[in-house]
Amino acid sequence: MAGWREVDPGSRGVAADLARQVWSAVGCAFFRELAKHFSTVLGANFVYIGELCPPPRERLSPLAVSSDGVEAEGFDYYLAGTACGEVLARGVSMHERRVRRAFPSDRVLAEAGGEALAGKALYDSNGSPIGAIVALWRHPLDDTSHAAAMLEACAPRAAAELERKIEEDRLRESEQRYQAFIAASSDAMWRVDFDEPIPIDLPEDEQIDRFYRLGFIAECNQAAAHMLTPGNASIRNLLGSRVEQIIPRSEAKIQELRQLVRAGYKDTITAEMPGTVDNPRYAVRSLLGIVENGKLLRFWGKTRDISDLRKAEREWHASERRFRQLLESIRLAAVMLDVEGRVTFCNDHLLATTGWSRDDVLGKNVLAMIPPEERDAARAALSDYVSGRRSHHHIEVSLLRRDGTRRLFEWDSTVLLDAAGKAGAVASLGRDVTDQRILEARLRETSHLESLRRMAGAIAHDFNNLLTIIGSYGSDLREESGAARKAAEEVVKACEQGAALTRQLLSFSRDLPVKARPVKLNEIVTDSQDMLRHVLGRNVQLVCDLDPSPPTVVVDPGQVHQVLVNLAMNARDAMPRGGVLTITSRRVEIPENRPAAIGDVAPGAYQLLEVEDTGTGMPEEVRRHVFEPFFTTKQGHGTGLGLSSVYGIIRRNGGYISVDSTPGKGSTFRILLPVVPEGGAATGAEREPKPGRGPRGRPGPAPL
Repeated sequence: MAGWREVDPGSRGVAADLARQVWSAVGCAFFRELAKHFSTVLGANFVYIGELCPPPRERLSPLAVSSDGVEAEGFDYYLAGTACGEVLARGVSMHERRVRRAFPSDRVLAEAGGEALAGKALYDSNGSPIGAIVALWRHPLDDTSHAAAMLEACAPRAAAELERKIEEDRLRESEQRYQAFIAASSDAMWRVDFDEPIPIDLPEDEQIDRFYRLGFIAECNQAAAHMLTPGNASIRNLLGSRVEQIIPRSEAKIQELRQLVRAGYKDTITAEMPGTVDNPRYAVRSLLGIVENGKLLRFWGKTRDISDLRKAEREWHASERRFRQLLESIRLAAVMLDVEGRVTFCNDHLLATTGWSRDDVLGKNVLAMIPPEERDAARAALSDYVSGRRSHHHIEVSLLRRDGTRRLFEWDSTVLLDAAGKAGAVASLGRDVTDQRILEARLRETSHLESLRRMAGAIAHDFNNLLTIIGSYGSDLREESGAARKAAEEVVKACEQGAALTRQLLSFSRDLPVKARPVKLNEIVTDSQDMLRHVLGRNVQLVCDLDPSPPTVVVDPGQVHQVLVNLAMNARDAMPRGGVLTITSRRVEIPENRPAAIGDVAPGAYQLLEVEDTGTGMPEEVRRHVFEPFFTTKQGHGTGLGLSSVYGIIRRNGGYISVDSTPGKGSTFRILLPVVPEGGAATGAEREPKPGRGPRGRPGPAPL
């Protein structure tokens, strides 16, 4: 490659002649003339003048192409690995021969058969490259100084023309974008100019008056024409119109302008447009004044019709109100959660059921309202929603009340998707099934108990028939002597024991009428003390701690006496090495919002009777079955009917019984009998047995 050389005066003269020939041309014509005359004067076979494309600046876009002095079709000249790339990188490139060997990947050199090359970069006024001029010869050159002089002489003029073209292109593109944006916009856009600028230090009323008198529409789009002149929607007719002609002065408009003046001619206003009562119209106006040197020169405005948006908002709010009214009117607990499990909505029924306030619930994680042992199930259900594994779910989960009790709910939940189709919230409706589950358990257990009674009665009758036959033969054999007589006595004795068992079975199988009458429970306990001490034996001490002012209860005294005897016998067997049996009575109140541990005890006033022993106690698996018929831990000598009979008696007398026991620490049986209200009538008439809850039910009251 040859470097720059001194330009001889003759070359300068030729360049000057060439410059004069193309000087009168401008724009693209200038570049075409320049390429053609370069080809003629320099004898170049190929001349390319190109504009550097915008970033990433990897190619030249053609401005003019001359091939053997004839205008040729233009093409993009890519720079990587080409001679033009070197021209732009170095500013100038001169190759007297073998240029194709220097740039083997240059497709233009290969197709043109180029052997020599001269090129010069074009720079803008900031010194940044904006284009290039490249000349090719199909034969070697002895000297490139003439070509260098020509390029040096013409490059400034070509660069200036190219910079002017680029600026014009930018302005034209900007104007096109601007016009396209204004014309195509559905928003009304306009510009107000003034006959003379308005000083912004004038009083507000004076500025507003001049705005009307001096302002005229200088520019607008079709949407503005429709809005400002609906009967004659023409841009041509609107341009030049005075502000006073198209925007009559009114109190509302004066107030808008006053607000605009106070805002420094930059404001956004929501205003009502002409409409009807059934179809009101609204618009948002964005207003901007151009202020220079304390004077308002012109004013831009844009108005967007938001009537449909306002209507949609009103309909949405109405729909939300209807939805909330629905959720508040149903007798179901309604709750909405976000994907983290936080409560975003709950209805009044949930708050009334749980006793929590809205502030206690909203924004809190729902798991805090769920008993600890049930949280894993609730957490797994929420995870299924968020992950998309489930869209609907049915689950039973309890809620903790404010007082620490709990209510069981049957929940139906669904996931709500956001605009992206992902889980955005979970909506749940819950039905309080606490009382229903208690009633279902009672029904199942009552049915079970009734089946056991029928079976016990059938067995007792058949067994009694067998005992009658056996006893008859045994009585006859007692008349004999010797060993036969002794055997017969054992047979008769066994028959008597069997008869006693039969009577127990028959008693269990029959719902005998309750001979209830008003009594003081303490009197029954006091009357039974001698019998209880006899049953307990010498090793067990009996302690009675009775209410000094006991209330009245309506019970069958004989059956309550039987209950005390059965419990004493049970306690005696649990204390083979002796101990203490304590009988305590006191009055208690069961509230409406009763603790969960009390189970299904109805609210009200009760006389509590506790029978506590210091015996061996019972493990949980035994305690759960202790009231079931035929369940016994006394291998070989227990019938399993004693405590089940106790349970049946208490329930038939309208009471409740439960047991609390810990291995090695004894057992406590708690009996609740309803108190007769003060001043209430209490008769002693017989009553039919009350359907009782089955012996497999949830334990009754805990310590009160």
